[in-house]
Amino acid sequence: MKTVKIHYLGFGVQELHDGATLTDAMYHLGAKYGSQLYNQGVKEKYIVVDEESNTIVVKPIMKELDESW
Repeated sequence: MKTVKIHYLGFGVQELHDGATLTDAMYHLGAKYGSQLYNQGVKEKYIVVDEESNTIVVKPIMKELDESW
């Protein structure tokens, strides 16, 4: 089983606990940014799920959006 990672481009990588799934990571990001901002990030491709590598990539613009929200 691969480790699930959230890669915040330019800020670092967060590895989730053993047994975590991509769904867990998506819920984590939804809680972090709030549902509206998270959904906007997915729609605009600022948050990209890569199932093959078990990684979610979060582009730096999400930090800016979160701070201005």
